[in-house]
Amino acid sequence: EDKEQPLTYKGVVYNEMKGVYSSPDSLLGRESQRCLFPDNTYSVDSGGDPTVIPELSFEDFANFHAKFYHPANSRIYFSGDDDVAKRLEIMDEYLSEFGPSPESKPGSEIVWQKKTIAEPKWEKHAYP
Repeated sequence: EDKEQPLTYKGVVYNEMKGVYSSPDSLLGRESQRCLFPDNTYSVDSGGDPTVIPELSFEDFANFHAKFYHPANSRIYFSGDDDVAKRLEIMDEYLSEFGPSPESKPGSEIVWQKKTIAEPKWEKHAYP
């Protein structure tokens, strides 16, 4: 890369979200989710808004990932007729690399949203 050229934003998630935000159907779905679920995680995009993705610091990204993408915040399922003891041994080898993460589960709890819509409501949002 040429250091003299201006910085550009790029990356898989950033480019995917730019594509999502350019689709009328995706924008309609996004605004519907935001209106229906204003008080919980279903109101936000998992990939992020491309207009604010560049503001995310690496430190904030790493902290978020460490908190929410931790085995303490997962469910592990097995299927098949292999040896259960061997399966658990393999799982223990992998999971023993991780320390406790007491903030993972409470931080990702999705609480019931209060009923905020008592009657039909009209929303109008601009399309770029």
